[in-house]
Amino acid sequence: MDADSTLSVSFTAGERSVRLSEGRAHFVTAPDPERPFVVTCANGRVTTANASFVVHRCLDSVVVAVETGTATLAAGAEPPLPIAAGQSRSYGPGGPGPLLNQGVAVESAWRQGRLVFQGQPLDAVIADLNRYHPARILLWDRPLAGLRFDGSVDISRPDAALNAIVRTLPLRTLRPFPGLVIVRSA
Repeated sequence: MDADSTLSVSFTAGERSVRLSEGRAHFVTAPDPERPFVVTCANGRVTTANASFVVHRCLDSVVVAVETGTATLAAGAEPPLPIAAGQSRSYGPGGPGPLLNQGVAVESAWRQGRLVFQGQPLDAVIADLNRYHPARILLWDRPLAGLRFDGSVDISRPDAALNAIVRTLPLRTLRPFPGLVIVRSA
């Protein structure tokens, strides 16, 4: 499990089930054709008999990245879609989105101590960084939420990661008291 993640487990005779409520988790399933492994997150359901994959609950969507094996994604009213090894797909309230380029590497990077962002909106970047930063990071100017960030940051140095983001975008930080960082327009 990634930092600040929450999940619950329920294994029965017919199904191995996990509910991811917050954050991100990596799953490696043991083959068991009689009991599928199911991860539920938001309005979606990932099912597999034998796969290694990551599920990441973001602000407005969920990303599923399959490293090995295959999985099936059921989200919204759309029919279930297969996701093969090396593929990833996001989904939200409107159902599944398109396959994502380099999604598996991006979603697995946290296991090597990095967060990788490819054109992510700033509010999603801050939400991910908040899981590691000792202070609470808040966006002061709501229009900043839509700024896009590309980059890779070291999660073992969350303050340096925040500084790298601030240097890249037209931002500045204020620290009115310990435990709070406000990000606003430069």
